[in-house]
Amino acid sequence: MKFLNWFLILIILIMTGIGLYFYYYEYLPIKKAFYDVEKENKKLISISGYSTNKNFTKIVIQTDKIFKPGSDELTEEGKNYLNEIIQEIKRKGYSEIKIESHTDSIPIQTNKHIYPTNWELAAHRATVIVRYFISNGIKEDKISATSYGDSKPIATNSTEEGRKQNRRIEILVFQ
Repeated sequence: MKFLNWFLILIILIMTGIGLYFYYYEYLPIKKAFYDVEKENKKLISISGYSTNKNFTKIVIQTDKIFKPGSDELTEEGKNYLNEIIQEIKRKGYSEIKIESHTDSIPIQTNKHIYPTNWELAAHRATVIVRYFISNGIKEDKISATSYGDSKPIATNSTEEGRKQNRRIEILVFQ
């Protein structure tokens, strides 16, 4: 019987040691990482000019997914993608929606007579999305469009991958 008691005490000590190991070496670093990410997100939000008091969701879409190159014409795939977003926005509710359009820094090569600069192309794309949202049931007094052109890159414009990241639409949905 004494052997069984000592054996159970040994098992309890081993389990406690394993629990402490996972707590200090697995759980705490993950918890710290989540706090660091949350802190970094708040910093990025404050830098971007949005209040951290407002609860919003940012949806980032590469323009290559929804627009024809060098154009403000939505592709069928883009319309389907936007329809999914609109349905989700309606389901969750919203108080305000901001559409922000960005481009890379490469000057427009096609349709230069329509879009003399990247800013104009971005402005047209933002308003096309706003019109599309309104035509699909989003209230027009709750949505706005902003064009940033190539003024707010998130990656380098010296590589194709960086330029692709900069060509984006950001949809900010405020709750």
